[in-house]
This record gives sequence, C-alpha cells and structure tokens, in this order.
Amino acid sequence: MHRRGPFGIALLGAALTLLPPMAFLARADACPEANDTADSACIIGIDSPVAGTIERPDDQDAYLFNAPEGTVAVHARLSYLPADYDLHLVDAQGNVRCESTNPGLVDEAIDCPLGPGQYYLYVNSGIGQASEAPYTLTVKLDRWIELARETDSHDRTK
Repeated sequence: MHRRGPFGIALLGAALTLLPPMAFLARADACPEANDTADSACIIGIDSPVAGTIERPDDQDAYLFNAPEGTVAVHARLSYLPADYDLHLVDAQGNVRCESTNPGLVDEAIDCPLGPGQYYLYVNSGIGQASEAPYTLTVKLDRWIELARETDSHDRTK
C-alpha cells in the first residue's frame, strides 16, 4: 500500500516502523503546568494540534479557544492516548456542553453544536491514570459561512 505525505521513520527494537507525522509532533507538552483551571488555561489554536501530558492521577489540563461569529459547531479530538483520558467541553459560564469518556485508549472525540464565544476543553482521567507520554489535542470549527459555501456549491452541481 502506498501512502502520500510526510512520514517519520522510527527504529523500534529491531523493526523499522513508518510513523505518521502526528506521532513526531506529540513529543513535548506545549502547555507546561500549571494549566489545570480556566484561569491558567493554555490557548489552543484552531487546526493546530498540541501535545500535553497528564502527569499525576489528579491532574487535568485546561485549554481555551475562542469561537468567532458565525461558528456553529466544534470538533475536538484527543488522540495518541497513553492512558485512559477523557475530554470535556465547557462554556465560559462553567457549563459542561459536551464530553467524551470512552474507556481505554480509544480516541476521545467531541462534535458539538455551539455559537460564538469563549470555551474550554479539559483533559483528565476519570479513573486516575497518568503518564509522562504525551497525548495530542486538535480543535476544528464549523462556521456558518463555510457551510453556506458548501451548500451553495452542491446546489450548483445539480
């Protein structure tokens, strides 16, 4: 099978392994402690994956993002999990809007409708797991203008 795109090569034991670029991106915590609360949240860019670590069983990492006017939904993915972590989306008033709490090392994903405003993503382990190995968090937004363009282009092809 042929794959396109940049890949990294890692030597693991005696085997040579081809790894996707994200595996190399997520090597260092982009937002070192303390980033446990809304007041100390790390600003996360849209479409800019960040790496983080849950260093203690009671640790959590907080990330802040702003959804501009025209935003209709957020898509957040927590991947490359080294332990059983969960992902929670909270609005500026502290209300949990959406969460993902899959068991084990399955990626966590949030696909949640929301409007413009300030939001927080929290990463933690509901069962008290921790690891020095990093996870990767990615945030994407759907905006009304983009959805309108997609709908318009589909209508023109009919």
